[in-house]
Amino acid sequence: MRILVIGAGVIGTTSAWALQEQGHDVCLIERQSTAAEGTSHANAGMITPGYTAPWPAPKIWRKLPRWLLRTHTPFAISPPLSRRDLRWMLASLRQCRARCYTANIQAMMALSVYSQAMMARLRDTVPLHYAQRFGGTLQLFRHPVSLTDLRLHTDYLDQREIPYEVLDRAGCLAREPGLERAETPPVSGLYMPQDETGDCCLFTRQLAAAFVARGGEIRYNTPVSGLLVENGHVRGALDQQGEALRAERVVLCTGHETPALLAPLGLDLPIAALKGYSMTVPLRIPAYGPQSTVLDDTYKVALTRLENTIRVGGIAEIAGGRQGLTRRHLETLRLSLASLFPDSYVAEEAQFWAGQRPTTPTNLPFIAETALAGLYVNAGHGTFGWTMAAGAAALLADLVSGTPSPISAAPYKVRK
Repeated sequence: MRILVIGAGVIGTTSAWALQEQGHDVCLIERQSTAAEGTSHANAGMITPGYTAPWPAPKIWRKLPRWLLRTHTPFAISPPLSRRDLRWMLASLRQCRARCYTANIQAMMALSVYSQAMMARLRDTVPLHYAQRFGGTLQLFRHPVSLTDLRLHTDYLDQREIPYEVLDRAGCLAREPGLERAETPPVSGLYMPQDETGDCCLFTRQLAAAFVARGGEIRYNTPVSGLLVENGHVRGALDQQGEALRAERVVLCTGHETPALLAPLGLDLPIAALKGYSMTVPLRIPAYGPQSTVLDDTYKVALTRLENTIRVGGIAEIAGGRQGLTRRHLETLRLSLASLFPDSYVAEEAQFWAGQRPTTPTNLPFIAETALAGLYVNAGHGTFGWTMAAGAAALLADLVSGTPSPISAAPYKVRK
């Protein structure tokens, strides 16, 4: 089949690759001049099935007021907000019930574990070099945390047979020796050895090049103005000049912009733009910096080693889709890095970035055919886009081809 995949971020590029693997004639459409210019460009650099969990959780009610009043907060709301944003927030809060959380985290972990297996298979197929490391993730606690609270997450890790270690201070320092210099020494940690790290932008661009080398087509600098519908069936897309790009199937991998493309067709998906921030700094003394990824639980910030740099990523800001950098959130990233790994980096050469994470109220992505025949969507992966990308792409390709998949597609379907 001739298939159009719209959006060349990590989700769209892996989807195009997976569809091509199943023998389809795939054209990848991207409005920018190259792949991974949007949300995939400078994310935290983690592939982390072990840390996969939804934000809406039963205890969020207790944390949310404190977060909203703090200067250095992992979550922020920046008015004005649209009615759509407010509806999305209310829908997210409804997901904080225990039974919803259980269903959501189980589905997220199932997709993330499957995705890691598909990622390993992809690496076996294509030689990719994206500053990858396989040193795991250390979730770091600066203050005492109860074993009961830890058990709330490790029970789910046990169910998925994801290995982990609960570490004391000495164990944390053995894993990350640079923490010896931390202003606030770690109290304990949760280490997940199978998590991976790397540069998502490099990965995406190299996979896009491999896709073309294998016969795929990419059209850069091609914004899509709408979808082509004939007799209730999607038959392609329209570029900004009105030219029809015809296909038998269309897959939207357009992140937080997906609702705007669907709205003229009378379709609505609850995907909001949650702005995330990152800072990238050169290493000054490698031994003083992180060796893999450290998750600072206090600020919900990830600090990842990418060859000779450190990528610091975090913050979830509901800002009505507005672009730009907010100074206090950048200061939160600086504070986390400076307090954990002082003197390890060249502060004056810091590069800052912000991107819109496409997030659903459940934190589960949509991977499904829509109510319009021939139109599929693979969007809404939130903060776990790279973690879920290879698995979501494989599941999407199975759905389009009508072939059985190793995991159930039911949790990720579009409610019609």
